[in-house]
Amino acid sequence: VWAEKTIIVKIKNESTNLSFLEKIIGDYDLQKLIDSRLLDMPTRKPQDNLQSYINYTQSLSKIYKLTYNSNYPTEKLIKYLNSLPIIDYAESLPSRVLCFFPNDTLFNQQYYLNKIHATEAWDSLDTQDTVIIGIVDTGVDYRHDDLMDNIYTNPGEIGLDSLGIDKRENGIDDDGNGFIDDWHGWDFVSDSLGQDNDPIQGNGHGTHVAGIAGAVINNTTGIAGTAKNVKLLAVKVGSDNPLSNSISDGYNGILYAAKMGADVINCSWGSSSYSQAEKEVIDFANSLGSTVIAAAGNNFYEGPFYPAAYSNVVSVAATDSNDFKAGFSNYHYTVDVSAPGLEIFSTLPWNTYGIMSGTSMASPMAAAVA
Repeated sequence: VWAEKTIIVKIKNESTNLSFLEKIIGDYDLQKLIDSRLLDMPTRKPQDNLQSYINYTQSLSKIYKLTYNSNYPTEKLIKYLNSLPIIDYAESLPSRVLCFFPNDTLFNQQYYLNKIHATEAWDSLDTQDTVIIGIVDTGVDYRHDDLMDNIYTNPGEIGLDSLGIDKRENGIDDDGNGFIDDWHGWDFVSDSLGQDNDPIQGNGHGTHVAGIAGAVINNTTGIAGTAKNVKLLAVKVGSDNPLSNSISDGYNGILYAAKMGADVINCSWGSSSYSQAEKEVIDFANSLGSTVIAAAGNNFYEGPFYPAAYSNVVSVAATDSNDFKAGFSNYHYTVDVSAPGLEIFSTLPWNTYGIMSGTSMASPMAAAVA
């Protein structure tokens, strides 16, 4: 029994037939990399350049995941496909993992807010407009007492429909964006259902990240988030397994957040593998008006870490409480800014709190500053 292999292929013409590959790799499965609903989904922000929008949509529609189950080496297949004039590019499907180190020791303090002068910023930005931060991660405990008031709710999927049924659970795509009942985000990687409208956490990482960025301030409960006047759009792209540290569908998660109107999108995950397809998705998100912030990685090495290292992503390294580079943090010329990432106290699932360390923690702090 051969291990299942998956690569990314972008064809130059959507009508291209790849059936000739059966003679090389046997049976294979070809699926669109980007959910077609996202390509059809209208964006929440007005677009100045309609032709650019159309070009991005058409380009992403030509990218596929090719999965096969034989002993044919993926490296050899990628090289062969890249030699064909009908193929734009072929590449490995990159693995993406969370950028944190869990720590069970709890301290009732948030040194990092004073370190970055957050309270002074709150005073000067007290009347700012509400900003949407997309938390593209392992899901968020939106029921947490310190998060629930700052969770983004989709105005097109709340209230009562014409039959008097709550739009949140009427099984109808009330706002016409292709995602049924997505009143508070979306789960792209539900283990049992494939996808659903419940972005509740698997791993608690996403809840910790969300609290750093936007826990409710001045509510006599728990901690304060880094930024005031934010709404957190929960986009789950990780497994339901609370022990899993893998990110499975960042491509669709980033594009969903952008089309839903996220001003800032946080990605506290990555790896050293470059992906042209991932960069195309982020290019599109940028064109829609979203700033993408990402963790620089925790490998303690000098080198690029993706998606943070793409030129149009803000890459965030981690510092400690003394403003020195955190020992675990990557460093590289692609790093744009640094933020505290050592022993960061924030929200965890089930109305709890705890400390985590990593560039995963530095990234949402920078996202909130942005």
